Amino acid sequence: MAKALLLFSGGLDSILAGKILKEQGIHITAIKYITPFFGWELKKNPENFYKKIEELGFDEGKIVDITAEYLELLKKPRYGYGSHANPCIDCKIFMINKTFQLLNECKADFIATGEVLGQRPMSQNRNALVLIKKNTESEDLLLRPLSAKLLFPSKPEREGLVDRNKLLSISGRSRHEQLALAEKYEIRDIPSPAGGCLLTDPVIGNRVLEILKNNLPLDNVTAELLTLGRHHIAEGTWIVLGRNYEENKKLFEIASSHYTIYCLSEPSPLGIIISGDNSREKLFELLLKYSKKAKLAAENGKEIKMQKVEKIEDI
Repeated sequence: MAKALLLFSGGLDSILAGKILKEQGIHITAIKYITPFFGWELKKNPENFYKKIEELGFDEGKIVDITAEYLELLKKPRYGYGSHANPCIDCKIFMINKTFQLLNECKADFIATGEVLGQRPMSQNRNALVLIKKNTESEDLLLRPLSAKLLFPSKPEREGLVDRNKLLSISGRSRHEQLALAEKYEIRDIPSPAGGCLLTDPVIGNRVLEILKNNLPLDNVTAELLTLGRHHIAEGTWIVLGRNYEENKKLFEIASSHYTIYCLSEPSPLGIIISGDNSREKLFELLLKYSKKAKLAAENGKEIKMQKVEKIEDI
């Protein structure tokens, strides 16, 4: 039995790519890469992924945290960013190369993706698909089942591991063919076509670009913090505030072992100084700005102090 490693985003296209190959009797191992910008919810709840893989009828699943390597890529992508901070072409090349390294470990024959020719303007036009393929170590082992008939036959097709006649020739941004396939395969919970990458979000994407522009620290912890809260970034200063109880709790869980957490003596958000030697005064100002009770108390003459938060019960 031929074995494929499927780059599994969780979107409809990657699901269909796996289904088409599974229909040919190919063993499917779904590879799910995660960073704070995509798939991060599986860090705490991996069982949701494995349950999904089982429901889809795939054979195996594997979650791989690529945060450290991905952040290095994000700092200086060779092929630039998309609409915001999304390095789509570099991202795809990186993931395919990462998957190539897993071929021997997983005893697989080739790699499959859900890419569709012409679907995304930056990363899935014909030139981009060729560019991605040529920059991967597994160039001849990369199969795109949804658009395969519009592309040069890959090694698994030429050698008969995959029947090319049963692959598809989908192109363009319309999803009519994918939705018809979803009905055929009885896929009822159809994921949103947005892609799920937070780097394409205008607010988060622009935050990331601002951090990179100002050469502020981008690591596993700060990357996760970028996905929540309010951020003050100016002249080497970077301050993060929670917006509600849930965000305050997340902020504490993510950062308390790395940074000092502050709040006010009256009910207020939590705040962290990520960068900026003389930022305590600015943090106090921001905490007061976003605390109605503290502002009211200050207006009534009460002294408001900034204090450290030592344990989560203090939130």
